[in-house]
Amino acid sequence: MKITANNHCGVCIGYKTHRFYGKLALKFKKGTFKRDIENEYSGNIAWPIVKVEYGNTRPDPIDISEAKKDINSSLIKSWKFMSHKSDMWKYEEEYRVIVSKKALNPDPVYIKPDDVKEVVFGLNTPANMIKDIIKSIGKGLDINYYKAELVPRKYEVKIVPYC
Repeated sequence: MKITANNHCGVCIGYKTHRFYGKLALKFKKGTFKRDIENEYSGNIAWPIVKVEYGNTRPDPIDISEAKKDINSSLIKSWKFMSHKSDMWKYEEEYRVIVSKKALNPDPVYIKPDDVKEVVFGLNTPANMIKDIIKSIGKGLDINYYKAELVPRKYEVKIVPYC
């Protein structure tokens, strides 16, 4: 795991995953999407998680004029384009949730707090931000908090328990 956003001031959130029609998915609260996808066992909305593929060749660019003529082909190309990265990022082992903005309501996207598994604070995340995040998530949930720390005399960062 690497947290480098904004000079190591970022926050990384780990989520519990669920199975939805045999695929990994995240659950969202009702009202997040315009077209709700109902999860048959709990009534929550689930959206598939995509494992990022890494390689040395970029996916084909999407030609908007061609996309208008063949929507199915353009959706496949779009999906491939958004789920690929250069081999140099392979260590990240990234997964993505890819959702069309048109499918979302204008309000923020809500993940159920009990589906948050862990929160990792970057090396330089301000103390007041850490305090605010922990306070907003709430106490009493089964969430592990971690913080990045420098390894003395090395160009290395380690993740250690926080709180």
